[in-house]
Amino acid sequence: MLQIATQRPLLFWIMIILAVLLFISSAAGTVWALTYTGDERIAEGIWAGQWELGGLTREQAAELIDKNFSVLQNEPILLEYSGREWSIIPGEAGIALDTESVVEAAYAVGHSGNIWRKINERRQAAKENIHLQLPLKINNDQLLAYLTVLKSEIDRPAKDAWLTWNQENGVKITSHQTGQELELDELAAQIRTVTLWSSNRRISLPVQSLKPDITYDELAGFRYGNIIAQYSTIFDPTDVERTYNVALAAKSVDKILLRPGDIFSFNNTVGSRTEARGYRVAPVLVNGELVPGIGGGICQVSSTLFNAALLADLRIVKRTNHSRPVTYVPLGRDATVVDNAIDFQFMNDTNQPLYILSELGDNSYTVRLLGYGQPASDQNKKIVKITSKMVEELPFGELVEIDPTMPPGERQVEKNGAPGYRMELWRQVTVNNVIVKNELLGRFQYRPVARRIKVGPEIEQPENDQWEYERSEYEQAAIEQTENE
Repeated sequence: MLQIATQRPLLFWIMIILAVLLFISSAAGTVWALTYTGDERIAEGIWAGQWELGGLTREQAAELIDKNFSVLQNEPILLEYSGREWSIIPGEAGIALDTESVVEAAYAVGHSGNIWRKINERRQAAKENIHLQLPLKINNDQLLAYLTVLKSEIDRPAKDAWLTWNQENGVKITSHQTGQELELDELAAQIRTVTLWSSNRRISLPVQSLKPDITYDELAGFRYGNIIAQYSTIFDPTDVERTYNVALAAKSVDKILLRPGDIFSFNNTVGSRTEARGYRVAPVLVNGELVPGIGGGICQVSSTLFNAALLADLRIVKRTNHSRPVTYVPLGRDATVVDNAIDFQFMNDTNQPLYILSELGDNSYTVRLLGYGQPASDQNKKIVKITSKMVEELPFGELVEIDPTMPPGERQVEKNGAPGYRMELWRQVTVNNVIVKNELLGRFQYRPVARRIKVGPEIEQPENDQWEYERSEYEQAAIEQTENE
C-alpha cells in the first residue's frame, strides 16, 4: 500500500509536464500559423501553366507571366494541310492572356477562409502542387477575320454528278466532285491550346469532307436514256430583259434529279427573284394588267415545266393560273409563280428516278424529263392527252371616264375589253388504245377585263334663274298692272 501511494505523485507530475509541453507546442504552432498564413506571397507549390509562382508576390507573379506569355504570344504556330503550310501569330490574331485573374486565383490559395483552411490549402499545395489553367482572352472578330482568309483557300464545294443529253449521242454522265470545308470552331480551339505550348507548335488543319447529293454511281445505276416527256414554248428574243430572266430561271431548273417520292418546288429551286440575284425589270401580269416588275418572264419557265409534268403523267401538287390568259401556252395550261406566295409543285410519283433538263434556244425554251420509263416517242403503248375545256365565257363590261378636255359627246376607246373564261383541265391516259385514266386536274377561271372609254362632257342646259336680268321701269309697271287686274 505504501509503494502504490508513493507512485501516484510521480504519475501526476508526468501528466503535468506533458500538459505543459503540449501547451507550449500549441502556442508555438499558433504563433507559427499566424505568421505563416499572414504571408503576402503566393503559397509554395502553385503553378500557372508551366510557370512556378510559389513564393512570389502578386506583382512579381504578374511580371513573370507577362514576360513568358509575350514570347508565346509572338511565336508562330504552323498550320499544315495536304502538303501546304501557313503560319499564324497568336497576338496578331487577337489572342491575349488574362494575367490579373490567374494571379488572383494563385494568391487565393492559402489566403482565404479561416486559419485552418489556409493551413490545409498551403500544406496540400506544397505536397502535391496545384497547376492553374491560363485563361486566354480572345477577340473573336479579330480571330475570325484572320481565319476566314485561310478558309477561303481551303473550302471547296461539293459538285453533283450530272447528265447531258443530245440527239446524236444520247446521255453522258459527268462525275461528281467531293468538297471540303475548314471547321473554324475546331481550328480556333486548337489554336487556343497550342498558343500556350512552348514546343511542337504545329496544327494539322481540321478539314471536313463534303459529299455531293448526287454521285456518279447513283446516276450510272439507272437508265436515263429515254425522254419520258418534253415541252417547248416560244419567246421573243428582242425583248432583251424578259429573255434574260427566262434564261436565268431556266438555268436553275436544269440538271435536277427527282428521286421517287420527291416533290419539285419551283420557288425553292429557283429562289427569290431579286435584282441582287441578277433578275431584271420586265413586264409581269398583275390583276390582269401588264406592269413592270422584277423577274418578268419567269412564269414561262414554270408553265413550260408544268406542261412537261402533265405529259409525263406526274402528280401536280400545286398550280395556279394567271389572272389572264398568256400567249406562250394554250388557254388553261399556264402556271404562275410569285415569290413567297404562289408556288408550282409536282411530285415524282413513279417508282423510278427522273431527271430534268432545260434547254434555251434562240427563241424557244424546252424542258425534257429523262427516265427509265417509256419514251415519249413510243406512241403505241402510252399516250397522255391534255385538254383545256372552256365551260363558260364571261362577258366584259365598260368603264367610262369623263374627260373635260375632250369635245362634248365625243367617245374614245382607251383599251379594248376582253372576256373571261371558266375552265376545266383534263388529262387522259391511254395504254395500248385503252383509256386507263381520265382525270379532272382542276377548275379555274380567267377574269374578264373591262373596256375603258373616255368621253367628253355633256352640254348642260341652264336653269331659268340663270337667265334673269334687270327689268326696265316700264316692264316692271306693266307686270304690276297685270297682277292687279
